[in-house]
Amino acid sequence: GLWDDTAIIFMSDHGFYHGEHGLIGKSLITPSAQGLTPLYDEVAHIPLIIRVPGITPRKCEALAQPPDLMPTILELAETKVPQTVQGSSLLPFLEGKNPVWRDFAVTSPSIIHGPVAGQRISVITKEWFFIYCGQIDEALRELLIERKIKIVDGFERLQKILGEKPRNELYYLPKDSTQQKNVFDENKGVAGQIHEKLVKFLKALNTEEKVLRYWKKMV
Repeated sequence: GLWDDTAIIFMSDHGFYHGEHGLIGKSLITPSAQGLTPLYDEVAHIPLIIRVPGITPRKCEALAQPPDLMPTILELAETKVPQTVQGSSLLPFLEGKNPVWRDFAVTSPSIIHGPVAGQRISVITKEWFFIYCGQIDEALRELLIERKIKIVDGFERLQKILGEKPRNELYYLPKDSTQQKNVFDENKGVAGQIHEKLVKFLKALNTEEKVLRYWKKMV
């Protein structure tokens, strides 16, 4: 029947903070302003469950991301995957194979306006969780910082930094899975290596220089 010929993919949008890291929701909101917050594991790590007829269920530790779903679905449908697709099919993992795979994942709000409202990029490896705040001082000097937006309630607000100025954060996941102890200062070399991977990743996506310029340096 239909059940025996149907793949089911269950996932979600981002998570929400419920008091973790002293935060509620995923951004700071006042009657007149909105400021962005770091994307820790509670927001960045979303569920992904895939059921495919004839494939034995198993748990996978690969760093999967939402762009991987399109090529996965196309491959399940035995349809050609366009070369322009940025993700990779998860079907080899579903089949119990061990393909060559990415060693980091990236998540962030839109970075096209620079880090002027608390935008940060989270880069996750098997061992490290790096939250990169960008060239924030340079951006605040050079970019428009009076940008107004409408968010979920439909009211217009000024998007800007609320609270403390963002800083780089680094967490060692084997000992700190909930990102409580920032060890950036003691491990700037590790953070630098992860940042280099991020810049290469953004360049591979053909990120425009006017956007990339505020995310190219460790400061």
